[in-house]
Amino acid sequence: MNYVFDIKKKTFSWIKAMKFLKENGFVTIRNIFDKKFVENICNQCNEVLTKPSIMGSYGYYKKDIPKKLFDPLLIGGRIVDCFVNKKILEFVKKYLKGDFTLAECNLKFDAGIQLEYFPFHKDFSNGWNLRIHKKDNIKLNKEDMKSPLGVGGMIYLHDTDQGAFCYCAKSHNFNVDRGTALSKYPRNERNEILKKMVKVLGKKGDLILFDDRGFHGPEQPSKKNRTVLIFDYYKSNKFGARTKMKIPVFLNDLGHLTKDQLKVLGLGKGYMIPHENYHTRGFNKTRKYKLLVKIINIFYGIDFLGLKIKLLLSALKRKALLRY
Repeated sequence: MNYVFDIKKKTFSWIKAMKFLKENGFVTIRNIFDKKFVENICNQCNEVLTKPSIMGSYGYYKKDIPKKLFDPLLIGGRIVDCFVNKKILEFVKKYLKGDFTLAECNLKFDAGIQLEYFPFHKDFSNGWNLRIHKKDNIKLNKEDMKSPLGVGGMIYLHDTDQGAFCYCAKSHNFNVDRGTALSKYPRNERNEILKKMVKVLGKKGDLILFDDRGFHGPEQPSKKNRTVLIFDYYKSNKFGARTKMKIPVFLNDLGHLTKDQLKVLGLGKGYMIPHENYHTRGFNKTRKYKLLVKIINIFYGIDFLGLKIKLLLSALKRKALLRY
């Protein structure tokens, strides 16, 4: 299956790419970003993934063994262009047949630990609602599921074969809807869906766009690590012109964007999940967090004790000098 559409080739056509996306539920756009731009972004992302964020230090977030996460717009600079590229926005708008908002975005590192920890799923289904945000009144129905609701996006930050993104072709139009988890479907239906699963191999800088209604997930188990920028666009006339998460960003990096690009970023718009409740910020609810707080307090307590001893010794030294 030729799912790659290379902008640099003479045969490239946005119309053909759109047709493939509509029929299969996913598509890869190659060379949408300049090579120098991609190289800079990859270097910046790799740098932030080298050290964890502790007590406000610059670094990644971690809430379990296999994953490292980070709010990518806090890397700063031109990384925002990954999510509001004008050609991409125009393409997505045609697919969704209307305005949309960047719902969420993450820098994500998946460790090749040879375990399956993120099974195949789809993002939307009949009856879906945002349970963790109880005041939200959105609930999808069968009629909603007949047309695109959102477009997921993924940018490979290195050439990727093992641990690649996988999509079950045409599953965005599967005629049975039993929820978002593939494991809930009878074996015969799972087999029917999985037999059309495509492992989306890619090069550094490749952009994958996919219909959120289809089954997808990373290839797991995997022996190799994988690093990607992953994000989602939600259709405005269904979810409202708001983001799913509150998207942290440096205001200094937005000066070159147009009104339409800022609109997609959700500038001044509402949100679905409060900042502190977003899944990347849940480490403070674990026992590990409480233990880490105690350890940090001990270290700072030792520093404070050392300072007091130093001041005491200085005072004693001054008194001794005065005697003479």
